[in-house]
Amino acid sequence: MTPTKETLETASDGPSQDDLVDMLAEEKIEQTKIELREKAEKWAEEKANEKAIAIANKEKILSLELKSFEDLKTQIKYYSDGWALPKGLSEAQAMMTVQMGKQMWMSMFEALQWIWYVNGKMIIYWEVMISQLTKAGYKIEFIKTDANICEVKISWDNWEITETFKIEQAKNAWWVKSFWPWKDQPHLMLRYKAIRQWMKFLCPEVMSWLTTYEEAVTETQPSIEAPNEVEIQNTITDKFEKNEG
Repeated sequence: MTPTKETLETASDGPSQDDLVDMLAEEKIEQTKIELREKAEKWAEEKANEKAIAIANKEKILSLELKSFEDLKTQIKYYSDGWALPKGLSEAQAMMTVQMGKQMWMSMFEALQWIWYVNGKMIIYWEVMISQLTKAGYKIEFIKTDANICEVKISWDNWEITETFKIEQAKNAWWVKSFWPWKDQPHLMLRYKAIRQWMKFLCPEVMSWLTTYEEAVTETQPSIEAPNEVEIQNTITDKFEKNEG
């Protein structure tokens, strides 16, 4: 019971008013400490439970991923034993291919048919690249396209960007001389390359950073300039003179 003013005044032989105030303050402090300690213990218990749940969930996810990996490994082994994997594709590469396909929302069979390896790099077919772009919600509109240039407009929601690729750029990269589609179907390849160039810088995640055949070859091999006619003739002459000598 809290003492009143009158009680304090009449209790002359008891504790002073200041003493009683101090006593009440200490009691209040102790009560507050008890309440804070209870809250802290409750908070710690809740956090411990949350951590335990998080660890359990993580272990569950890792367990499921491991099981999924082992199941995929078994499937790939089965296809490999039955000669059902694409030619030249190792089991390890097939595993990586399927995993990459999952990131691009491909089925196992789509990934094994559409993704392959060149010089240690994973590449994708041109047609599939465009399919992935449209599947992600982008719209493609060709403004100008022939055997010398392709200008394409790619849009998404309320914005659009135009990209251009010219045959001179492909020639400077030695693609026209090195890869037959550039010789036989330049108008088609220019379309692909204009779109690829746009994707490479503005939405690389659509292809999960996969590359194309020409890029995989030219990026992993040193640049070698083609010899001109004079160099070829001089080489032939040197060899002829050495043989005659």
